[in-house]
Amino acid sequence: MRARWSDAWILAAVDWAADADLAKIIAAADAINHAIPTIEEVEHAIQFLGASGLVRYPDNSLHLTDEGRRACKRTETKDISPPSTVYTRS
Repeated sequence: MRARWSDAWILAAVDWAADADLAKIIAAADAINHAIPTIEEVEHAIQFLGASGLVRYPDNSLHLTDEGRRACKRTETKDISPPSTVYTRS
């Protein structure tokens, strides 16, 4: 199974929703990306992130594992924005 960009989106939503039920995670995904993930995107993310050891899903909710928390923390501490370009008039 290959990673999809929506897996990272769902991982961020699980982090942002602070280990919540699916409805809260979908609401967090909407807040992050201004879109509702499809059922296929959510199912793939749960399978991929679970198999990767980044989330666990007991009791109809998603929780970050310790490795999932570390991955989110590493992402939050890096500046992933492209450098801004300053334009000057000639």
